[in-house]
Amino acid sequence: MNLLHNVNIVTMDQNFTRAGAMVFNNGGIVETGDFHALKGKYGRAIHMDGHGRTVLPGFIDPHNHFLIGALSNGFLDCTPEKVPDVASLQKRLQVLTAEVPKEQWIVGQGYDPVRFPGHKSPTRKDLDAACPDHPAFIIHYSLHEAIANSRALDQLKIDQHTPQPFAGEIEKDRNGIPTGRLIESISGKAMAMAMDNWINCAEDRFFQQVKAAEKQMFGFGITRLGDPAVSTNAWAFYEKLYQQGILHLPVVGYPASDGNMYDLPFAKAEAQYKEGSDKLPMVGPVKFFLDGADRAGFKMTLFQSLYSGWQTMVNVILKRSLNPIRIGLRSPVQVGRDFYFHVGEMMAKTADLNRCLKTAVQNGHPVALHAIGNEAIAQAVDAMKSLGVPYDHPAPPRIEHALFPTDHDIRMIKETGLAIATQPAFLAHMGSDNLPPIKGLKKMPLRTFIDAGIHVAGSSDWPVDSCNPLVAMERAVTRRTTEDEVLDRKEAITVPEAINMYTREGAFLLGQTQHIGSLEPGKRADFIVLDKNPFEAAPENIGAIRVEETYLGGERVYRRTA
Repeated sequence: MNLLHNVNIVTMDQNFTRAGAMVFNNGGIVETGDFHALKGKYGRAIHMDGHGRTVLPGFIDPHNHFLIGALSNGFLDCTPEKVPDVASLQKRLQVLTAEVPKEQWIVGQGYDPVRFPGHKSPTRKDLDAACPDHPAFIIHYSLHEAIANSRALDQLKIDQHTPQPFAGEIEKDRNGIPTGRLIESISGKAMAMAMDNWINCAEDRFFQQVKAAEKQMFGFGITRLGDPAVSTNAWAFYEKLYQQGILHLPVVGYPASDGNMYDLPFAKAEAQYKEGSDKLPMVGPVKFFLDGADRAGFKMTLFQSLYSGWQTMVNVILKRSLNPIRIGLRSPVQVGRDFYFHVGEMMAKTADLNRCLKTAVQNGHPVALHAIGNEAIAQAVDAMKSLGVPYDHPAPPRIEHALFPTDHDIRMIKETGLAIATQPAFLAHMGSDNLPPIKGLKKMPLRTFIDAGIHVAGSSDWPVDSCNPLVAMERAVTRRTTEDEVLDRKEAITVPEAINMYTREGAFLLGQTQHIGSLEPGKRADFIVLDKNPFEAAPENIGAIRVEETYLGGERVYRRTA
């Protein structure tokens, strides 16, 4: 039995109760309260001096592509800071080709064509010149597009005769030859093939990368996460990680379609839900993709379209940058029979979505629906309203992202009982230089969501963005972008609300509030020790707070070194 004292404990229960000491034993919390009272009550407990630091429940990240992050982050970092141009990308690829067997895929993640010279994506020819003998696959920072070299395209059976896929694009040159760029749905097929290749051909190295990724999570105070798209092969790999004692971080896996996570998950929906008890990975909601990422699904009136075009030109002049135009042009636009302008990629046909969703719910599954733009959000709401069968699961139905809703969407989200897993770190990149302005749409309206009584959890979408919850909390509170704009100040939330999004609300979205999310008797002793008190720090300094120690089930799994 352990007695942690000389600490400022914020339990994150409904009353944000504070305590000066905590007793925990056998992985669980026994009691919190006054040190002297607990000392007298638990005389044989081992005393642990917290040196006056702040203690919070472990952070929960319910939308974290952990395996994809471990795969890409541990291999080839293609972020603009590391790979600013094609030449540097080729140089790094050439180094890797000497280290990797020819049958093994070379994978990188994080490139951003907007920040490349000329604002152009690399091509398969660029990759071929540096990596001719290996399948190579470089994933866009959003995880929704990629560049594949010729060998990878061959394995994917993509050539000039391959028809365009539903909800995606195989980019081709004027002669109909694929350039290597795979957009939206087709990129999911490539990601699945690369993941399976690593599981089959480079298991030992992948084990090492998973271990490094786990350490990274613990270093940011994350004690539980939800992986929002897990195939059958990835699930078996997770099981092996736990069985061999390589992974200890509790993961809730969200079953997704095999072969391509962007497809509707009919096979997973048709299987009966099985309660996972304490077995890892735990079973989470079946995952549905409704729209793209950079090509999120929007629906606009003629007036909204004209306003967006005019405001884009204003931003071009004010920012002295063509980025607003480039960003606006990357999404396909169609005028529908409803006389609305439909922008972006919608991933699921409504009838198919409704049938698959109903099947999943009938078989006892919780569900999570990826929806970024207002059209996709409306489709998610309508699908839930059309269920016709009771939803009976501790984990609520939820929308992933919900970045651009209308006021009507927000009312319907509340009415249908949907919760939201959103990503406050994205606010850094949601300024006028990076997003087309659409009148009538809100931008990650956290204040409005919370005031409407909607359950909102914070998450990272790692490796799309930082997995540090404290950095994300700072964005949620300040609403500052990387361009130092303040984005819709009225949508800022308080520090307690931001922390709540990564503790109690995260537990709620996973249907696990009885076990985690707050430091209360009977719950798991998952907690973190911070070097500063976020409740007293200046909002703009929250992201600089460091996790000193992380405890999982009462066992220390991380300690920061100088």
